[in-house]
Amino acid sequence: MYLFTETILSSCPHEDYCRLMTILSLIALFFQTIVAYTLVKEWKTTKSDYTKFLTIIRTSHIFYNLLGSTIGEFRMFLPRKTAVCHGIIRFFGDYACGVSLNIFITFISVESFSVVYAFNGQYNIICRKVNFHKNNLIQLISFGGFIINIFAIFICFNYALLSRDEAIDLWYVPDEELNLYLKEKYALLAFGGPKQYILFVALFFKSLNYIIFFIHYIFILKMMVEFIKKLGEHNKTTSIKNDYTTQLKHHIVNSLLPVIFLYTPVLHTFIMIIFFYEEKYYWYTKPTTNIMVFSVIVYAIVSALYIIFFKYKSLKKQKKVSLKNSKFNKKITAKVQSN
Repeated sequence: MYLFTETILSSCPHEDYCRLMTILSLIALFFQTIVAYTLVKEWKTTKSDYTKFLTIIRTSHIFYNLLGSTIGEFRMFLPRKTAVCHGIIRFFGDYACGVSLNIFITFISVESFSVVYAFNGQYNIICRKVNFHKNNLIQLISFGGFIINIFAIFICFNYALLSRDEAIDLWYVPDEELNLYLKEKYALLAFGGPKQYILFVALFFKSLNYIIFFIHYIFILKMMVEFIKKLGEHNKTTSIKNDYTTQLKHHIVNSLLPVIFLYTPVLHTFIMIIFFYEEKYYWYTKPTTNIMVFSVIVYAIVSALYIIFFKYKSLKKQKKVSLKNSKFNKKITAKVQSN
């Protein structure tokens, strides 16, 4: 976290960029703390499995925010497959820098898992009429694939890391711009060279993770939509149908946010690494080199604000229904007394 001057927390090489990231990280941390506090209170009141799961996930967002803004504070140099850490982790060496970035990248896979698992849990409760965590064999196989993929991604990225000497020879010595970073005390990480194939294995597992996400998500979405339509066909209670429709819309928005702010930047990074790695594309790739780190922080802000907005609307609706019921009860009481 760059506090507008070099400190033990940061030795940022690009002041304007680091100031922007620090401001965004502090904004994200503020809203994330509010969301975590709100969810903890709600979980203590309702003892809901869904709320408990959401509380754990949203609290973990605080850790990932600190990892990106204070612990690691990464500066990437795509399409050159290298980066420096100028946060606290720089004191623990290059390998710690690499592992911390890999954890940060793995966050995107963990987030996709949590989005689908939360949606799947609501499907279990609403459509299957079972417990939030009560999954059938197909669901368990899908989530098992998710978890195996997440571990495979993390392990492959760690094995794909180059040593400092290999990284310097491959990326820093031939490049005058990157050569400047060797004059300061930064921890650095790099991929490519003799371990290029491991990096592509990691990217394969990352792609597989997205495929599982979309297949599982679309299947549940289809089942939920069909279930809500059947409620209307059988003239079930309108308020129940409206509640289910509201929850469905909430989950759709909740899942679109990572698609926009996480998956799209990751896809952009993949394209840079695989297709636009030549020097003639630097005019485009250099200005967008840190889009993935930037997008994760923006996602943290937007998703937290959406949760606050949704909770506010739900609370407002509950108060409106409560007030309506109170007025109705008063009318009934007055009518009984008059008779």
